[in-house]
Amino acid sequence: MEDRNESQDNRELYALLNLSPEASDEEIRRAYRQWAQAYHPDKYQAPHMKDIATENFQRICQAYEVLSDPHKRQIYDIYGMEGLISGLELGPKLHGAEEIKAELERLKRMKEQEKIAAHFLPSGTILANISLPSYLDGGGLLQGMAMTSEIQSHLSKRNACTIGGNLAVNGGEGGGAANAVFRHQLSEVSSLEFVASVGLRALIGVQTTRNLSSHSAATMGVAMSLRDGSLNLSNLWTRQLSETASGHIELNLGSQSSIAVGWQKKDQRRTASGELKFGTGLFEAAVHCTHRFSPKSLGCIVGRVGSSSLEIEVGGGRKLSKFSSVRWLYIIGIQAGPRAKKAVPGTNSSTRSPNSCGKRMQGISWKFELYRGGQKIIFPILLTRHLNPVFATGAFVIPTSLYFVLKDSLVPPRAMISMEKGGCGGSHTSGRGHFRSQAVAFKLLIKPYYLRRNKQKALEEEKKSSTQVKEAMAAVEKAQKLQQNVANRKRNRQLETGGLVIMRALYGNQIILDNLKSSSETSFESTSDVIDVTIPLNFLVNDSGQLKLHEGVKKSGIMGFCDPCPGRPKELYVEYVYAGNQYQVWVDGIGRVPLDAIQLVTLGQIMAGATPSCVFCAIATKSTSDNALLHSDDKVVAFQDINPSAFRHYLVVPVAHIPTVKDLQRKTDDYSLVNHMLEVGKTLLLRDAPQSQQYRFGFHQPPLNTVNHLHLHCLALPYTPRWRSIKYLSFGPVGFIEAEKLLEKIKPLSTFQ
Repeated sequence: MEDRNESQDNRELYALLNLSPEASDEEIRRAYRQWAQAYHPDKYQAPHMKDIATENFQRICQAYEVLSDPHKRQIYDIYGMEGLISGLELGPKLHGAEEIKAELERLKRMKEQEKIAAHFLPSGTILANISLPSYLDGGGLLQGMAMTSEIQSHLSKRNACTIGGNLAVNGGEGGGAANAVFRHQLSEVSSLEFVASVGLRALIGVQTTRNLSSHSAATMGVAMSLRDGSLNLSNLWTRQLSETASGHIELNLGSQSSIAVGWQKKDQRRTASGELKFGTGLFEAAVHCTHRFSPKSLGCIVGRVGSSSLEIEVGGGRKLSKFSSVRWLYIIGIQAGPRAKKAVPGTNSSTRSPNSCGKRMQGISWKFELYRGGQKIIFPILLTRHLNPVFATGAFVIPTSLYFVLKDSLVPPRAMISMEKGGCGGSHTSGRGHFRSQAVAFKLLIKPYYLRRNKQKALEEEKKSSTQVKEAMAAVEKAQKLQQNVANRKRNRQLETGGLVIMRALYGNQIILDNLKSSSETSFESTSDVIDVTIPLNFLVNDSGQLKLHEGVKKSGIMGFCDPCPGRPKELYVEYVYAGNQYQVWVDGIGRVPLDAIQLVTLGQIMAGATPSCVFCAIATKSTSDNALLHSDDKVVAFQDINPSAFRHYLVVPVAHIPTVKDLQRKTDDYSLVNHMLEVGKTLLLRDAPQSQQYRFGFHQPPLNTVNHLHLHCLALPYTPRWRSIKYLSFGPVGFIEAEKLLEKIKPLSTFQ
């Protein structure tokens, strides 16, 4: 998160000119001319307006001076303004363009190395089983150990690989396994995984995952054991039930067939989940609940019941640092059958799971867990195998009470250092008494002082932040005064042409603006956490009726904007008119559009029902120049497929966002749209591939479509290569459907009469 903020701080000048960080020199010059015309001091006669214009014009000129110079722009992109002001004092003092260029190349190489290192994500677990009853009976204290480790690497944007292994020792037996997983992202909504494992559970397998809709997904897989050749089929369906809850159904068919139904609910303070599992001779039910008391502490309770066992866990955890945390769990386990299972004929110890040393135990146990980054260390400690009520109560009450006592009287590091410097003379007993007296003194005298000091610091920070916000608000008011005339002129022009007109725009506290969603009222009470940005957004609307906000650039840096509530989630709410119709839109960090790093968004697209992340919407509304259009009208556009499967392979897509053929109905509008798409496709192929002997026109039906935006495939055969013809086979309701057949399915009923 810190790195992300630092990179955005180096883009304030781009925000000032409303430019993308990848803007060309021509785009920078064009933006400078636009802003300079609005803020040039010579345009204003009134002294106070001239002063405001001079202040903002200087900011525009400074931004243009940096971004128009290739060397300064490179330094700014890496070091920020601090690097420009100090002359790259962050490293050795540099003189001359060649030294600066060499330093920039070195920094680029360092960033590439850091980027590569960030793509390798290691994780691991060490588990050590400790048994006090076994130790007291003359046996060993350590009854078993298990270790797992894996490294995940992003090979490219679409490919990832995970390599791992595990070892386990339980009593005098042990074993291990190694596994590898290769994952390929087929499209925005589907992926494919290949799995291989050797050792205890030698197998190979493949599974695929696909998002069926914005709220549901399905995973299907098949694995074959290399030991006995048995097959295992798995299916997993998940669905988002609400903003905070989800459910899943899992079906496994094989040597251990089972079906499981589960749910999970998660919000800012609580997490709860449950699952029921049935199988051949198997029944399990589990419930898990976690509650966060504060950002640093939590409590949890877990219950599991099976065919012959019952287990209850109660405990809590505390965050020690940014990357470290510790947990303690109190466990009661009950086994209905014998503790030691008899060996199954035809099996041996080597077929046991590597984690068998962590199986459920009869009796009362403690479990300590230490987390550090992606690493985890677990110490289950079996205290007794007997369920004695007195012992069970003491095993829970004593450590819990000890935690709360230490938590209340814990001495901060600085206070502890000062105590140690003072020394603890005398005998060992007197030293303990001296420390207890210091702890009592800290609790009664020093701790209130620390609390008061922290509260005072918080008030000072809040006051400082409030002063900065007031200064920023004053600057916003000045900037919007200069934008007023140009914004009104653009607004009137868009009203005359039926274009995009911003009626009201608010930017600020997400919680406050979210109330407008849940309320039918449109009135809004003024608050310091929200600012009105109607004028700057109308100012930014171009002559084509589009409003563009660029990826990776803070909105609060745009002229006429500011951050009204530092440190809090923010949202942009816009009421606008397009083609005479009124619309509302919320832009925030929930609906695929990153907060304060908005992608290239055209409100006209949103008005038409398009989604900002849909690649075909961007092409249809001409928001990208990556694809040359072969045809364009008010209903459809056509362009060449980026990965053609035939001699000529064109796509015809509607301008309006229609996800799939499943969303078409027996309506005149839908029928005429598909018919128009077909006519456009035929015209293009007859023009560009008259020598072809066969043409095909059709649509892929879910779940075989790759992009959730209706698109007609227009193919002039032969296929290139020939095996790609498989993609266009008909499999009934889930395969490729010919355009003529689709027209028959959606033909309005009135036309049959």
